[in-house]
Amino acid sequence: MICPACLYAHGVPGDRCVACGAPLAGAERPRPFVGRGRALAWLDGQLEQVQKTGRPRFVAVAGQPGVGRSRLLEEFRRRHDNPFSDVEVLHGFPVKRARAADPFSPFGRLLHVALGIDERMGPEPRLARIREAIAPLQPPAEAQAVRGLAAVLGISTAPALDGPADPGEAFAAVRWYLAARARRAPLVMLLEGMDRASADGRRLYADLRVELDRGPVLVVAETTPAGVGTLGVAPGGTRVLAPLDREGVAKLLQALTDQPGAPPERLLDLVLMATGGNPGAVHEAAGALLAAGAVSPERVGWRLPDDVEALPPLTQASAITADLAALAPEVQAAVTHAAFIGPVCWVGALLATMRVGRTPAPGTWPDEPQRAAITDALAVARAAGILERRPDADLPGEPAWGFVSEAVHGTVQRGARLEPARPRHRIIAAWLMARAVRASPADLAVLAEHHEAGGDPGRAAEAWIEAGRRLGLGHAVEEAIVAYDRALACLEPTAAHQRIAVHHALGVLHDRAGRSTVSDACFQAMLADAWALDHRAKAGAALNRLGRSLRRQSRHADARRLLDAGRALFAQAGDVAGVAASVDDLGQVALLQGALDEAVERFREALEARREAGDERGVALSLTNIGRAMREAGDPDGAEAAFQEAASI
Repeated sequence: MICPACLYAHGVPGDRCVACGAPLAGAERPRPFVGRGRALAWLDGQLEQVQKTGRPRFVAVAGQPGVGRSRLLEEFRRRHDNPFSDVEVLHGFPVKRARAADPFSPFGRLLHVALGIDERMGPEPRLARIREAIAPLQPPAEAQAVRGLAAVLGISTAPALDGPADPGEAFAAVRWYLAARARRAPLVMLLEGMDRASADGRRLYADLRVELDRGPVLVVAETTPAGVGTLGVAPGGTRVLAPLDREGVAKLLQALTDQPGAPPERLLDLVLMATGGNPGAVHEAAGALLAAGAVSPERVGWRLPDDVEALPPLTQASAITADLAALAPEVQAAVTHAAFIGPVCWVGALLATMRVGRTPAPGTWPDEPQRAAITDALAVARAAGILERRPDADLPGEPAWGFVSEAVHGTVQRGARLEPARPRHRIIAAWLMARAVRASPADLAVLAEHHEAGGDPGRAAEAWIEAGRRLGLGHAVEEAIVAYDRALACLEPTAAHQRIAVHHALGVLHDRAGRSTVSDACFQAMLADAWALDHRAKAGAALNRLGRSLRRQSRHADARRLLDAGRALFAQAGDVAGVAASVDDLGQVALLQGALDEAVERFREALEARREAGDERGVALSLTNIGRAMREAGDPDGAEAAFQEAASI
């Protein structure tokens, strides 16, 4: 369930959003909190130290997916975020959306909730809400504070000519805001999903860890074990959550099934084997037991068959694992390598992964027997309901196979321990590059994933960009946005030229999808990268786009200012087509304002520039605009002549 006010994704519905407190539909009782008492006490101890010393402290809660990291933070917040507590709690989390709209994730959501901004507000009401929220804190420089906080929130602050947003200004604004809040009461910041944080979000976290040196602030980052090293927390500042022990699983299972007594030992053995003590998997197992009738909703106790192993698989993962274990070793090996490649694989790619570290005998090509054996193994996996043929993903001479579902692929992939991993990723990427002349966007996504895992983010970005381009041409707008966002995540801040192209593409796509605020943020980011490279033509293109957005909002004076600036930059770059586009847009503004003579003059100026550039399509567009303006001015004959000339091109 997604909270409509702040976009927090809840694993289990509840009465209110755990992030912002907004009412939610589909209320259910809170999830049981079992086996994490010591971890909760550790967090309480960290907060106590902050309150005693009056100084910031940065700690981390780490663990594998499903182990209960978010549930621990939820319980910690429940304990301290209430009317009887003297502590303020702020909660940040990443959301599945464009990076340009949430550039400092997860801090953007934290500030949205802290400042009382509803996700459904427009840009101007959001800015007004920021000013209103920070006024009682008496900012030393309100304009800078508003601009910096707005940047973290992904809000475009027109006019763009004030210069690109300075990350340092955003960092300083957040530091000031947190310190000001902490002067009123000790502050707890819960940063969920730091392993999925944006690049700017990670930089903001690093800045706070170094520069936030006073005030009672506890910052709790939730992440994976692999992500702890990037946070730079002090020794002893990390709590790694392990799977539940036998007693913890028994208590959680009892609570989830609402039983008065502990589960039988033989059932507990089965649940432990199926879940490994992972609380998320225990939740799934409890549901399976209820569905199988092993537990009575009327609380009459446990009802088990004589042989508990006769029960159906308690988790989807255990069912998939059991199906795989029943296959012959050579089939298991083929399926495991297939999962390493991705949701879709090819026999040739499987051969390449299996040959890592091996060399053929001199002068030989020992191919067909192994290829035939792999093909036979894939056919067996198909009969077992694990794989299926995917002719839509075939490459020349290479039939494609895919897993029957994401769940099957994910389960097998998590169990695939193929070492060395990085050379295998590189060889798969090389194999795909040699055959991806006609690759689909899905194939390019697989290629990008392997480039990234193989340690080549630059090539990964190129593959994501090409996937986004092809998806955009096919009108798959949302899928293209995801691909371009992945490209941005792979690009270094110094890759400004590529970032310009990606931000431009994202701006166009979001505009096409009707998300004007997000589109503006993309073009603002494009402007910043163009400024960094002193690329005047690209800066002019960004300003033109921002000017058009302001024109649609009827902010004609601001639109004129940006369009004039864009025209000047195009002229300095010698870009005749760009100058014509700017002048044409200025004519559109004049037309909307009723300045018909000026509109005709602008359109004629654009027409001459386009004729000079040999742009026939642009000439036709300018003639059409002239006809519209003449018709508005009461000159039907002149309008008809312009329309006819446009139609003849």
